[in-house]
Amino acid sequence: RQGEIEDAERIIRQSYEYYKERFRTRHSLQAKAGVSLAKSLVDLGRLEEAEKIMTESAFIYEETCGADSPLTCSGYAELGKICLSRKKYHEARAALLRAYGIASRKDVLDLLELMTIHSDLTNAIMSDKNVTAETAGMLKLFYDCVPTVEAAVEIVERRLPQDGNAAAYYKSVAELYCVAG
Repeated sequence: RQGEIEDAERIIRQSYEYYKERFRTRHSLQAKAGVSLAKSLVDLGRLEEAEKIMTESAFIYEETCGADSPLTCSGYAELGKICLSRKKYHEARAALLRAYGIASRKDVLDLLELMTIHSDLTNAIMSDKNVTAETAGMLKLFYDCVPTVEAAVEIVERRLPQDGNAAAYYKSVAELYCVAG
C-alpha cells in the first residue's frame, strides 16, 4: 500500500491478529506479520509499540524456527535498529550482537547484511553518551564484541571471495579492534 501507511498498518494488524488467534500458540506466520506490523509502526513513528511487537516476533522466530534461523537473525537485527532509534542502547547492543552471530553462521553468508549489523552495533556503542563519557566503559563494550566479530571474520575468510567487499569489512573490523584494544 504505497504511501498509505495508516491503511497498510490496519491491514497488517488484521493479519497479525488473525494469526495470533488462528494458531493460539506462537507461530512463525504470526512473527512474520509482526515484523511487517512493527516496520509499519516505525514508519508511523510509533516506536514503543514497534519495539514490543518486534521483541515478540524475534522471540517467536527463535522458538519456532530455531536460534540460528535467518528469520531469527532478521528479527534481532530489526529489533536492534528500533532500540537504537529509541536510544535504548543496551537493548540495541544485545539484539545486534545476537543478530551478528547468527548472520555470520548463515548457510548463505550475506556480507552486506553482516556489515550493516556491524555498523549498527558500532553506532549503538558510540551513541550511548552515558558510556562514551567514560572511556573505560566504552572500551569494554567494544571488547565484549570481539569474540563474535572474530568468529565472523574467520567465516568470511573461509567462505567468501577475498575481494574489495571483504576488504571493506576487514577495515570496519580493524577499526573496532583499534578501539577495543
